[in-house]
Amino acid sequence: DGFRRAAHPADLEPLVATYVEALNPIWESRSYHMAEELISGLYPKTVASQGLAAALQGWLDANLEAAPALRRLVEEELSDTRRALAAQQVA
Repeated sequence: DGFRRAAHPADLEPLVATYVEALNPIWESRSYHMAEELISGLYPKTVASQGLAAALQGWLDANLEAAPALRRLVEEELSDTRRALAAQQVA
């Protein structure tokens, strides 16, 4: 939960690549419930940047054969990020 409480969300930007690289290992080494909790809990949501959206889209494009449940989790996080980016444009 510490990733959601970062004083400076931009400080989490360097962790985006690490997060994306960890998706498959987390999914493959844990139960569904634990993988879901980790993937959602570690997601650097507060970053809400084009770089984060691009990294997730890149993962989706490169992992077409990933488990549907894992892809759904990533797609949901990407959708949240895209909504946040759209809200930033309005604000």
